Amino acid sequence: MAQFPKKITDDPYAAMVLIRRLVTEQGIVYWRRYLVAFALMALAAGSTACATYVLGQVINQAYVDKNIPGIAMFSGLTVLLLFIKGVATYGHMVILTKISNAILATNQRQLFAKLMRESVGFFSERHSSEFLARLTAGAKSITDVLNMLVNAIGRDFLMLLAMIGVMVWQDPLMSFIGLVAVPPAMLVLRKLVKRIKGLAYNQFTGTADIMETMQESLQGIRTVKAFTLEETMQSRIDENIAIVERNANKMARVANRSNPLMEMLGGFAVAGCLMYGGYAVVALNATPGAFFSFMTAFLMATEPAKRLARLNIDLNSQLVGARMLLEIIDSPASEHSDDDKPALRLTSARIELRDVSFSYRTGETILNRMSFTAEPGKVTALVGPSGGGKSTVLALLLRFYEVTQGDIVIDGQSIGAVSRKSLRAQTAYVGQDVYLFRDTIRSNIAFGRPGASEDEIIEAAKAACAHDF
Repeated sequence: MAQFPKKITDDPYAAMVLIRRLVTEQGIVYWRRYLVAFALMALAAGSTACATYVLGQVINQAYVDKNIPGIAMFSGLTVLLLFIKGVATYGHMVILTKISNAILATNQRQLFAKLMRESVGFFSERHSSEFLARLTAGAKSITDVLNMLVNAIGRDFLMLLAMIGVMVWQDPLMSFIGLVAVPPAMLVLRKLVKRIKGLAYNQFTGTADIMETMQESLQGIRTVKAFTLEETMQSRIDENIAIVERNANKMARVANRSNPLMEMLGGFAVAGCLMYGGYAVVALNATPGAFFSFMTAFLMATEPAKRLARLNIDLNSQLVGARMLLEIIDSPASEHSDDDKPALRLTSARIELRDVSFSYRTGETILNRMSFTAEPGKVTALVGPSGGGKSTVLALLLRFYEVTQGDIVIDGQSIGAVSRKSLRAQTAYVGQDVYLFRDTIRSNIAFGRPGASEDEIIEAAKAACAHDF
């Protein structure tokens, strides 16, 4: 039976644990920029609140005092306040975008650096499209989570407080009527969060499946064409896309299921405020400006209130991608750095395999106590059927994998006792699968020796019988 965490802190990727980690490890680095953004958000919220209050004064100047200069003055003040709001909003959005871009780039670099420290065996068990999905969607999810938190606190919460402040200042009792809809809305939203988590995970994995099929089809296009597999690959990707589409539709239904309820509850709150406000103006001699100002603030408070109510749903859908990225970054590297080991010293390049055994999986032996010597200055060929272990020997020689038993020795030095970097730097390797990087032929030849001269590159091309063509 599956063992579940006894408390939320037992799961390193639980929602609250993950949020705290993202804030303390990634967000805190840019705290000065965030502070400026918060200040601009507060300025925008304050300007909006003042504008809603001043609008009430415009109504009073028009309908109560019949004062045209007063109308002009307060109208001009409203324009100024809304301009300040626009400038402040522009400023904090630019700052947050720059922070997001920096965090996104950092996480993508960090994931790539982690993948470069993994062994060949690590990649043979996974499809490369999985890492592409984690590199793109996973890294973006982290920035989306931090942006949601910052906007929820700095933009929506401050705006909501400012609007509530105007409402309470104008009429405390009417403010209480307007806030009655909040508790039932929160109860409904809590029930949707668990459903969203599962759908978001399926969406992430489904997208990775689409990328996998696309990548396999394009990289193996010669095989696809040669064996007329176009319809097969088309049906496979059609199925993957259909699954993602169905899941996205489910997610849309669940995520937006709260909207009708919240609109209905909001409608009751607006109706209650309108009835009481109208009664206050008619029977209690309240000013129409105060009523207009209150209703403006109330209606402007609904959008940030809705976003805050949905915050838990939106966060949990994005945290799935963040978890996918951090699981790779957090996992121990399968190819640990051994640069502290002595470098390989070549004298004659005599290679010995001494009772070497190896298996990719337990119980499936590929090499069983193999021993032979490759003498320097001679050609040593390994001949045998496909799957006999010829490529495996070369992979072990370069320490793409570690031997299960026995030892490989070069000039009397066990390759396990020297650094991988020195071993691979002194080994020329031509694999059976040819791969060219997206660059010029010249650059591909020079990859093996950074800083190689033009003459050395030409000499290498000649040695590979590639210079003429």
